[in-house]
Amino acid sequence: MATAVATFSAADILGKGPDAPRLEAEYLLDKELGKGAFGVVHLARNKTTGERVAVKSISKARLTCKEDVKDILGEVSIMNLLGGHKNVVTLKV
Repeated sequence: MATAVATFSAADILGKGPDAPRLEAEYLLDKELGKGAFGVVHLARNKTTGERVAVKSISKARLTCKEDVKDILGEVSIMNLLGGHKNVVTLKV
């Protein structure tokens, strides 16, 4: 029995369409800060403002089932809910 692969787009998760600029177009990536099940976090600098940030790049290829997508949606929801607190990262889309 074949396992169905979930199809989705970045717009499903972050509200960004396929025409949105790629991460590397907006940020200069520096050292790797950590890895998770779905992606990698890098120290980066915004090319326009010079602001130093941590950016998380999520591999769509690793999101292989609806549960994976649900996990990422949950992470994004929590970041949106808690964003602005001094001890919590803020999601920038």
